[in-house]
Amino acid sequence: MQCLRDVHVRDWLRFACRRAYPDPTHIYRLNIDRLVPHSNRITVAVCLFLTKVSRPDIAHRLRWKPESVPTYLRECAEGITDIMAKAVAGALMT
Repeated sequence: MQCLRDVHVRDWLRFACRRAYPDPTHIYRLNIDRLVPHSNRITVAVCLFLTKVSRPDIAHRLRWKPESVPTYLRECAEGITDIMAKAVAGALMT
């Protein structure tokens, strides 16, 4: 089994940024090195939590230590829409 790693996501995020903003002087292009996948993992953790996935399962799915999950959930676990909740629930079935 091969897992998706941060470097794979990072490279695709930066590729998409270059395609969306071809001007190398654009603010996003100037800061392209700050585009990292970690914030995506936090978003996924919050979405999983709000769809009633347990904290131990979130840790397992994201390959985190269970004690680190509450740190990333903090106060950002609010405002998820029904559409996002359904999308996450559907993704869990796969």
